[in-house]
Order: sequence, then C-alpha cells, then structure tokens
Amino acid sequence: MDAIKQTVEDIKKRMSAEEIEYNKAKLQEELKKRQYDILAFENSLTSVEKIALEAATNCEKVFEQFRKGQAGKSQAYEAAIFAKDQCEKVRRDLRFIKAPDGLPKDIDNLLSETKNSLISSYTTRIDAFENLLKFIEENNPGYQAKFYQDIKLARSISSGVALNIVDVKREMGIEIVRHYKNILSRKANLKKDSYSIGGIYFSDNNHFAFIEGKIYRTNDAVAGGKIVKISPDKITLEFSDGSKEYTTGDCIEPR
Repeated sequence: MDAIKQTVEDIKKRMSAEEIEYNKAKLQEELKKRQYDILAFENSLTSVEKIALEAATNCEKVFEQFRKGQAGKSQAYEAAIFAKDQCEKVRRDLRFIKAPDGLPKDIDNLLSETKNSLISSYTTRIDAFENLLKFIEENNPGYQAKFYQDIKLARSISSGVALNIVDVKREMGIEIVRHYKNILSRKANLKKDSYSIGGIYFSDNNHFAFIEGKIYRTNDAVAGGKIVKISPDKITLEFSDGSKEYTTGDCIEPR
C-alpha cells in the first residue's frame, strides 16, 4: 500500500540504520497513531452530520405526508425550516474540522477533498430545503422538482465522500468494516471506460458537476478534456478535436 510505504519511508528518513533495527515497534506505533487520527477525523465528520441527517430524513417523511394530506402545511414548513437550519449549521461546523497533520501528501489531499465534498453536499441540501419551502408556500411544481433533484445530488455526493473514506482507510491499512466493504464493492462495479455525470449544481455564486464520485468545476480536467462551462442543466467539455455538451445521466467517453 503506497500510503503505508510512504509513512514508513518518512519515519526512516529521521532514523539511522541502527535506530531502524531497534525501533521497529516505534514505526508501528507511529503508523497506528496516524490510523487513529484518520478514524478520529472520520468520526468528527459523521458526528457533526448526525442531527442534520435526522432532520432531513424527518422533513422528507413529513413532506410526503403533507402531499398525501396526512400532515398540515405548517407542520411541513416547520420540518423544512429545521432541516435547512441544521444543514447550515453542519456546513459552518465542517469548515473548522481539520485533517490530521503528518500524513502522506496524497492522503492529506484526499481527506481535504472529502471534507470539501461534504460541504458541497450540504450546500446542495440547503438549496433543496429552500426550494421545498418555496413549494409549500407557492405550490409551484417546479420548486418540488428542484427539491427532489437537489436531494438526489446531495446523496450522490455523500456516497462519493464514503468512497473517499474507503480509499483512505485501505491505503493506510485500516480495517474496512462491512458497511464500507459494500461501498467498495459498488465502486469496483463502476464503468471504467466512461465517466457518468451524477448531477449538476448551479447557483449565482457556486456551480459544479458531480462526476464518478468527485466534484468538478470550470477548468477542471476530466476524461481527456476540460470543463469550459457549467450551466444549470448541462456542462461543456473541450477536447482536442472540439467541444461537446453533456447533461445529468450522460456518460463521458474518454478521448
């Protein structure tokens, strides 16, 4: 595993040949500390999400009851307000969670990407509940459709976050529990010869495309091309032989 090898090599550089011979236990101890730090980072992410995820699940349940006439308008509105407020709190709190120090650069980058993706998922959820509130107030079907679209995208981004955590644990020799093994199995079944667009998020000051478990923004490279434009319902990629537009659900064939 590259990350484990890098960890050992980093430690070896600080030790003489004689110290390496007599301090193998120290090597293992430091590796375990780094593993512990990664698990603590993961726990920080999941802990800060807990109430917001419960509020979001409850809101969706109450909204379905509202649609069926089994819950009142005020009840649905209050559930949406609470879910939105909790998601905003999570987005704020996530910004203060730092990745552990002293990790190999590729692992550090992946953990930073994981946190940023999670922040993006909550930005998407906040927009979803804002659209839900507008639908409850105005009964405009367009807002309801946007709510479902944003919730679906947020869940896809969260799945990508879980995949990143799996990659980090595997690279650092951390045991993968059954839940993550299922995620890893799904990842192994992803198409290797194309890049599927899971969703597009677009607002006045933030927009991105979610492609194969990762967030891509304007000027990012993917599938042998570069994203030159992101619109509310499509993205434009520029390749060496021209440009092409894609929308949610499309697969980008590598060039």
